[in-house]
Amino acid sequence: MSGLNLRIACLGDSITFGQGSADGNGYRADLLQLLSGSNVLFIGSQRNGEMSNNQNEGWSGYNIAGVTLKAPNIYQGKPNVVLLHLGTNDMHIAGQDVAGAPQRLSALIDQIFNNCPDVTIIVASIIMSQSNDAAYTKIPTYNEAISALIATKIAAGAKLVHIDMQNILTSSDYVDSLHPNSKGYAKMANAWLSGIQAAASLITEPSAVFQGVLLDLAQGSAKAPVDTVPASCVGTITWNGKNNIGKGPNIGISDTNSDSSPRWKGSPNYAQGIVRPPTWRIQTTIGPFGPDNGSKVVMIDMDGDGYADYVRISDNGQADGYKNPGPGGGEWAFLGTLHAGTNGDVPSSQPSKVHLAEIDGNGKGDYIVSSKSTSPILAIIAHMKLLQAPFVVNMDIYKMAQRGRRALKKPDCPFSASDSFSLSEADH
Repeated sequence: MSGLNLRIACLGDSITFGQGSADGNGYRADLLQLLSGSNVLFIGSQRNGEMSNNQNEGWSGYNIAGVTLKAPNIYQGKPNVVLLHLGTNDMHIAGQDVAGAPQRLSALIDQIFNNCPDVTIIVASIIMSQSNDAAYTKIPTYNEAISALIATKIAAGAKLVHIDMQNILTSSDYVDSLHPNSKGYAKMANAWLSGIQAAASLITEPSAVFQGVLLDLAQGSAKAPVDTVPASCVGTITWNGKNNIGKGPNIGISDTNSDSSPRWKGSPNYAQGIVRPPTWRIQTTIGPFGPDNGSKVVMIDMDGDGYADYVRISDNGQADGYKNPGPGGGEWAFLGTLHAGTNGDVPSSQPSKVHLAEIDGNGKGDYIVSSKSTSPILAIIAHMKLLQAPFVVNMDIYKMAQRGRRALKKPDCPFSASDSFSLSEADH
């Protein structure tokens, strides 16, 4: 079969996924071979099989209701053909509403048309299970019902085709009681081909997809420009003049075909618009600086240059700083002791009570000591900024000079002590 541009969504359960086939391709690789004269792109959020274009929307163990919840995965890809083989688990799993299954399938078909009005849906009567499976006696009744409802929809003008797969397999075509083996999947591929042939007059060109230019280019709905290259562009990468740019999800020019034209190769994720989560990796190691005496480390800009500096806070509250050399790299130079902790005017402290934050807007880290480790630091900062007293506090504000430790004590705020807090600023 040739001449069609097909963007196919294979929708269903584990049989659609390809469970039981030796290569994981299910019926899809065989069908792709049968459609070799057409431009074919399989779409879907699932991937299974050794074939490069292995996308599908097959959900192992799902009944009709479950697959209905997953069907929106295919809508953004705007398929022009949906191959629907679904209902086996409604027959196989105990406790299912078997009688209501045909209507659930009907509702799913309506949902697909509502979201993809140009699509043609090919619905299969599901294959029989082996006689030792619970679904065996239920499948014929279900298939008869879906055949009738599809006929009703076709009479009303729906772009539907029904194919009968109920008895196309023999006992040697199964790998277990439900799933075909590779030979059985090949027979399903032939049945799907007959359905696509019957639907040829209904199938329209795929709609434009805006998940990324590559998807349209790869599946053939966008043609390559003619190979007329302006003289100014000689030596740059240009289109090779072929009618279509490549096939399916193979993204990124890699090696060449036999005629030396580039072909697209690589992960299909780009065409589907799937974003892989970032991974963290160690860029560089900072420190340790100074003795390991139970101190904690805070990274904060202490000198206003926009780069976070390394500040080690010792058990007694002493803060020693090391300057970030910036993106050019280099030595982390010792800034000196930014705060002496228990030595001098600052109350006795512990690392858990010392906080560094930039709270006065000058771009330099400020040193905050709380007398109770349970005191809410955000409330402390809000109090310092607004000088409103929901707490009864005594506040001393210090400025630290660049060299030595010169305490410039401002007058106490007019609050008496219950909790006391101190704020200091490194003035480099």
